[in-house]
Amino acid sequence: MKKIICAVLAFVMFALCFASCTKNAAPNASEAEHSDAVSGTDNSETDNSVAPESTEEASAADPWRNADGDYVSPNEKLNVVEFFGDEKFLEFHVLVKGDDHGTYQSDDFTTGSELYGDTLDTAVSQRNTYILDNYGVTIVPHKEKNINVLVREEIASGGNYDLVMPNIPFLATIAGEGALYDLNTLGELLHIDAPWYDQNANETFSMNHQLFYTTGDITILNKVCTIGVVFGEELLAKNTDLEDPYQLVREHRWTYDKMKEMSRLVTADTDGVSGMTCDDTSLLTATSSICTAVSG
Repeated sequence: MKKIICAVLAFVMFALCFASCTKNAAPNASEAEHSDAVSGTDNSETDNSVAPESTEEASAADPWRNADGDYVSPNEKLNVVEFFGDEKFLEFHVLVKGDDHGTYQSDDFTTGSELYGDTLDTAVSQRNTYILDNYGVTIVPHKEKNINVLVREEIASGGNYDLVMPNIPFLATIAGEGALYDLNTLGELLHIDAPWYDQNANETFSMNHQLFYTTGDITILNKVCTIGVVFGEELLAKNTDLEDPYQLVREHRWTYDKMKEMSRLVTADTDGVSGMTCDDTSLLTATSSICTAVSG
């Protein structure tokens, strides 16, 4: 269990340092089929140890930021060897999606990114160096093709990785199998209410007041994989029987069912060619996963 707790604590450290590269970062919100999330596997008894408090002073207005607007963490002054009693935790092994996953590969822990260039490389380098200089921990990324297979092997035997970042549908599957911890039970070891975790994700992924995985500042893939839906305002204006989607959102009545209902009222085969094509009339344009959801 200690190795899994190490993953949790290091996630807090990573998020703090990564966010410090983008001062005054605003909270993010996203959910997508390919988005990466972080979780620990359940393979031993729970350790209720409490991490030492930070000597950093948070501002009175925001307990998670100092007077300069930088994130502060209760685990900021953690001595890894003293806390865990073992030098093996000075290497932190992270399992992420490799080059075979194309756009959805993780460049969150490595430099030399061909997708995102110098901006991400600089942030990752600064974060990794900060972790090494301040905690003595070396981040060892493993970019792999068959990440889900390796996660299942880790659940069965353990010991190879401290942090795994598969996609959300897979995490939902293994959470249902009882393989993951409820992150809410880790309390001060994790501080799941901290702003470097996506609080919208925490709410969305919670099931029966339990949270088995989440996402946040540790990865950029929750931005890369953000799903977009666009609609034609002119077409909407011409169909006065349709409700205003903006007002539906404000009233918390905008749902998949409502989106499907409005789309069916407007969508029509109008291009003179049998079958639906991109030249026909449609209210919405979205990614394939959204279309699958609303067409079901």
